[in-house]
Amino acid sequence: MVLPDAAFFELMRSVFGNIKTPFNKQTLLDDLAGFLNRKDIQETIAAYIDNGDRKIIAAIAVLGEPLPGELESFFGGELSYAELHSRLLNLEERFIVYRFKDDQLSRLALNPALKDALTPFALDLTSLFPSAQAPKKETRLRGVRLSDTMLAAVFAFIYDQGNLFKAEGRLRKKVSEEGKRVFPGIKLEALLGSLQVLGLIRLDDDGASHVDEEKLSAFAGLPAEERRVYLAAALTAYFEEPEKTNSWLKRPLVQALAKVIHGFTHALERGVLYPRSTLMRLFPLLFKSLAVRPGTQESFMLHVLKALEISGLLEEHGQSYIRTEFAGNNGEDEKPRIAIDSTFSLILYPEIALADALDLARFCSVREAGIAPRFELTRLSAVRGFDRGISVETMCALLTRLSGFAPDQSLAWTLGDWEKRYHEVSFHRGLVLTLSGERRYLAETAELSSLIAGILAPGVYLIQDEDQEAAFETLGRAGVDIIARPLAAAPRAKEQAKFSQPYPPPASKFRSDFSLKGKYGKALSGPDAGKSPSGPDAEKLAEKLKEHFRSLLSGMKLSKEEKEELSARVERRLILTGSQLKDAAVKYERLEAKGLDYAGKQAVAKQAITLKSFVELKWSSGGKNEQVLGIPQALEKNGGESILVLRTTGLSGTEEAGEIRIPLAKISLIRRIKKSIFGT
Repeated sequence: MVLPDAAFFELMRSVFGNIKTPFNKQTLLDDLAGFLNRKDIQETIAAYIDNGDRKIIAAIAVLGEPLPGELESFFGGELSYAELHSRLLNLEERFIVYRFKDDQLSRLALNPALKDALTPFALDLTSLFPSAQAPKKETRLRGVRLSDTMLAAVFAFIYDQGNLFKAEGRLRKKVSEEGKRVFPGIKLEALLGSLQVLGLIRLDDDGASHVDEEKLSAFAGLPAEERRVYLAAALTAYFEEPEKTNSWLKRPLVQALAKVIHGFTHALERGVLYPRSTLMRLFPLLFKSLAVRPGTQESFMLHVLKALEISGLLEEHGQSYIRTEFAGNNGEDEKPRIAIDSTFSLILYPEIALADALDLARFCSVREAGIAPRFELTRLSAVRGFDRGISVETMCALLTRLSGFAPDQSLAWTLGDWEKRYHEVSFHRGLVLTLSGERRYLAETAELSSLIAGILAPGVYLIQDEDQEAAFETLGRAGVDIIARPLAAAPRAKEQAKFSQPYPPPASKFRSDFSLKGKYGKALSGPDAGKSPSGPDAEKLAEKLKEHFRSLLSGMKLSKEEKEELSARVERRLILTGSQLKDAAVKYERLEAKGLDYAGKQAVAKQAITLKSFVELKWSSGGKNEQVLGIPQALEKNGGESILVLRTTGLSGTEEAGEIRIPLAKISLIRRIKKSIFGT
């Protein structure tokens, strides 16, 4: 109703032929609605939909009334601008697709009057997102790239190395070389960067690394799949900006990415192989839905795909990927989780819980990190454990529980000897409280004794830094009104946990609502979902309809131009009933010319210059076939030859425009690309 009169009546004449006067636009629109609602017409429209049409229909449905540019990006690499534009115009002429203005932006939508006919095609996502059922033997993951045992091995490596990075942030050469030996096939620097992004490790100015044990405990407490989700999110953030690993700055992005990645993996069917092209096409939909990042930059999508593979959420099978299935692993059964294959060497089984593996990492060194990493108890690693307050008794109890056997006597004796020597020479970190003889009874009170971290000598007690104020207040309540605090720092309140929930569950309303669907309906995924009429039977039916209309046309008395125009309408699938041929209002319009048809090429070029419309040109040069899209500017004479001046452009004009001159005689094909009938 808002179309200019010329466009409106041209559409009506394409359906009803010559229109009786006086014209009444509302009456004509009602007639058109009645025509399109006829069961036989809808069946014919559906029969004419080919594989190319179904892709565009499904894409418009799943993208939700996209901008033309969004559709072009979606089909980038599959359909050229000329091919996509030509198909869209044909779908407009057939009343399947229309354009409308939304806040001054042109959008594409499916005709609601044809909902019954179009719904099977709108819901059929198999043509857009092809997939295949994986062979049964391949539905189980053969080896996660980054398992829980591998992650524990990484932390054992961090505990051992201490200073990982140089002051400028680069991984130290010695650390890098040792990392390549211990973790073959793993990009350790990227993994360490992602752990910084997650806040699990932090660096001092000199590159010394420190594990945030509180956050690590929270991370280890997540379900296995959610841990991979957060790792993938952090890896993506790291790949985007490797030089920026501040966890505070990255936290909002990582949490948003985690939600998207969680929703994405759960949109994939279990046991189904997805080609890389399918996943790359899915990513823009996901990130657009959550507004994580503007646009659909290919490098960003490649970073996500790489992160999904490294983190173990996807496994590569040839050129396809399969979603990883995560089995619950809470360590409740009594099966062994480690094997002690020599006195001081441990093999970690994949079934071990991450929390247990991390406990081992705190007092063991990593020697190999494959599917079953090998840890080793050394003097230095045991001392590292003692520094963390892990006693020999605790170490032996953990080894017994995880292996099912008490440690070898020589191992227990050696650990005991190391612990004895550890306590013989000690540095202590904290505040020293001294009590004179008559005041030592205070140390035995319940309130103060709970704050004493250690007794260094008679009357000499160790208090942790963070308990200083509590100890001061306790002594005051006990009646001590004079307390020596030489060079004491200003009082500092006990710091509250900054990360009460550093890794909130990525599952959200977004995840449960996300599905590959548009305004046409329900969620669909997997190789058998929402299949629409297709294949040889559908093609035969479409050809049978065309042949019927060709037969009707052959018996009609028409001029050559009229017959050519109506024949073109049949081939473009615009004729839905025989009356459209008999009552047709014919307006001949030539759209292309080939080869030696010099006059035809000249006529198409002149028409395109007048209408300022795109043309597609093909020609041969130096034995190579060339093709270009552009807007003709002029036909120039050069001697006896006509030269077509063409302003070239890339996809939607995004590439830099140029100008070329081609002799008309050398052009093998010139095809004018019509403008949208909606003029937007």
